[in-house]
Amino acid sequence: MIETLIGKIVGIAMGYGITIDGWHPMLAHFALALPVVAALFWLFGGAKNPSFKSAASTLFFLGLIAIFATFITGRAIGTDAAIILSPDGKEIFEQHVTLGNALTLFYLLLALLVPIVLFLKKKPLAYFVAILMFVGAIALLYQARIGEILVYTYGAGISTSQ
Repeated sequence: MIETLIGKIVGIAMGYGITIDGWHPMLAHFALALPVVAALFWLFGGAKNPSFKSAASTLFFLGLIAIFATFITGRAIGTDAAIILSPDGKEIFEQHVTLGNALTLFYLLLALLVPIVLFLKKKPLAYFVAILMFVGAIALLYQARIGEILVYTYGAGISTSQ
């Protein structure tokens, strides 16, 4: 079902002349930076300062959009990026895909919790969300490291000319 949805989104984009090639690495930087900064804002000021919580929420939801876009572009180019990989590289690629799926689901579920926290205005719940955001940020940093290893050690997504 997800593959069908992604196929339709990619098909629509291509119908407008938009290609997916090269978007995944660019979007991945936003999908990493925005939620990490949101977690820091929420952790260090979200429970005490409404301005920090507002900024953290905005960065979080922008990051969620970037995570979803990165997920879509990653799924769209996934098998093409893995073609030239060695068996070790393919194993790491599978870890990258699995963690990417889990992180997308984690952040979608967290997106359901953030508005509840903002509405209820309970400090213990705000601290709980801060911890979840921080755990997610650490997982995103690990995901970025796996992506870096795939590209710079195994050459994933690198095209060669003959």
